Amino acid sequence: MAQGTDTPAGQGTVSVSNAVSTEILAANRSRQYAAITNNSVEDVWVSFGATAVVGEGILIQANGGALEIGEEYDNLFWGAVNGINAGAGAVNVAFLEMV
Repeated sequence: MAQGTDTPAGQGTVSVSNAVSTEILAANRSRQYAAITNNSVEDVWVSFGATAVVGEGILIQANGGALEIGEEYDNLFWGAVNGINAGAGAVNVAFLEMV
């Protein structure tokens, strides 16, 4: 992320289900950077712009795994980012989005 040029659009936590795909980040054409951190004890699977499915897409490992999205990572995506967890019950993931 370029230092000093982006401003926070949102940050917080999202409860990610193990039963259905859950929106972690809403579509945002102004997104320049986003980070999703999984501090839970269950793995979370992420999909860009589609329904998240366990075992498919991008794995964010349990206990601190993270995904960064931005031009400098060659993966800037403006659509919705969805997740699902591989365990029992819902887990919380933290997110930060910059515009």
